[in-house]
Amino acid sequence: MEQTGFLFSKSEIKEFGESKFRVQDFILDCKRYDSFTGEPRENFLKFQLTGEKIALLENIQIGQRMKVFFMPEGRFYEKKDMHEQPTGEKGHIQNFRVWKIELPENQPTPKKNDDVPTTASKSNNVYEAMGVEKNAEPETIVEESDLPF
Repeated sequence: MEQTGFLFSKSEIKEFGESKFRVQDFILDCKRYDSFTGEPRENFLKFQLTGEKIALLENIQIGQRMKVFFMPEGRFYEKKDMHEQPTGEKGHIQNFRVWKIELPENQPTPKKNDDVPTTASKSNNVYEAMGVEKNAEPETIVEESDLPF
C-alpha cells in the first residue's frame, strides 16, 4: 500500500531490550478535500519504522511531501495487569510498517534546519512553514477499489 502526504512530526528513536530493537514513529498529514463541498477533511496517519529502515526518515524535514509505502499489520494480544499477570482479556494493536519512502522530484529544496520546525508543537501551520498555500488544490489520487460504493 502507499500514501502521499506531508511529514507532520516524527518521534524520538526508541530502543527496546538487550537486542537494542529500534522503533521510530512519524505522522503524515494526508488531508483530503470533500468532493462535493471542497471542505478540507483532516487525516493524520501514524506510521512506524523499525531497525535499519529508520534511516529512511533521517534527511526528511517536517513539512516535506513524501510518498510512503507500507504494510498494515495487526494482532491480538493478552492484556496484563500492573503485576504483569494475564487478565484473560484480549486487546488488539495495529500499525502501518513502512518499507520505503519516496520524495517527489519537483519538490522545492527544504528550508535550513533553523527555519523548519522540528515538531508540530513549534508550528501548528505546517503549510505556512513549507510556503504552501493552505487551500491549494490537492493532487487527485484515484485508487481502484472493489467496494460497491
